[in-house]
Amino acid sequence: MIDIREPQKPDDAIRRQLTRSETLRRSLEADNRSLRNTLASRDEMVQEVIAAVEPVPAIAQPPMVRRKGRPRATLVLALADWHLGEVVRAEEMGGVNAYNWTIAREGMLDIVRRVCTFADNQRHSANINEVCILTLGDLVSGEIHPELAATNEFRTPVAVARAASLLTEVYGTLATKFRRVRALQVGAGNHDRTDPKPPSKRAVEGSYSTLYHAMSNAQMANCKGFVAETPEDTTPTFDINGHAIVATHGDAIKMSTRTPYYGLREFFNGLSQSAVNAGRKPVSMAAIGHFHRYAVTEDGRMLLCPSLMGLNEWARRQGYRGRPGQVAWMMGDHGPYGMTVFERRTGR
Repeated sequence: MIDIREPQKPDDAIRRQLTRSETLRRSLEADNRSLRNTLASRDEMVQEVIAAVEPVPAIAQPPMVRRKGRPRATLVLALADWHLGEVVRAEEMGGVNAYNWTIAREGMLDIVRRVCTFADNQRHSANINEVCILTLGDLVSGEIHPELAATNEFRTPVAVARAASLLTEVYGTLATKFRRVRALQVGAGNHDRTDPKPPSKRAVEGSYSTLYHAMSNAQMANCKGFVAETPEDTTPTFDINGHAIVATHGDAIKMSTRTPYYGLREFFNGLSQSAVNAGRKPVSMAAIGHFHRYAVTEDGRMLLCPSLMGLNEWARRQGYRGRPGQVAWMMGDHGPYGMTVFERRTGR
């Protein structure tokens, strides 16, 4: 006998579940379309900006230095946490710090000149023809907090343009002293993000760092000794004079204290194990921004890089310590040496 009864209808619970699933599917499809459109528009914006940027005049490369009996070494300069656009008022800091665009630019260019003198002194014992500049994120203040949006010296698009301009001045000054200038550009700090919350996927694409790096690289297009490396990885590994150096902004590292030693240790151990599992060169050291202070772990493998801005009103209220500046060191055949903090001498 053929059963000609109507098929049973789903009960209310199943029907509601199907409705929720369909609604979720449509929502995800809409989000994906929006994301694709946003990323495409950002890429188009970057390309348009690059096309509009005028390169600086060509810079003559200094001659290669090869003195017999001297080892080869590379100068490394870490640029971290400029926070361009933020204003720190001495009146609110007990006079210990002040910061704005003028203080930042004059202070950074003074640091670069002193770094060049430091390199000249190191050349008495090593052949130094290459400089690697690590940019570790948060070069702009951004507007991720309401008080920043209200008190910044200028809006984020202006900060991005000035970050690119100052980067170009740094690169150009170093290009007159070094045969090769490698710009190792780490993206996706927390202040220069464009997303309301820190993203995990395509974080570099969604960061203002993509824009200021692209602009400064375009401005340096005529300089033969300049080369830029802009990985999409937020925690990339660079080879510097034969050593594997990891660089990252550091905002994702877990903090249990003001100096997150446990989080740093777990971070470095994870990187080391990943490198071994992938059959790559072991990690020699990690350079990290974000924490606005200089510190080196006992084994010398993890370096916290100071901030050009230094402490602001919030950090002072929390009891944080840290003097404004940037850090440079030499990377020799046997690893890092000559670690030196160049304090910012303006606005103090």
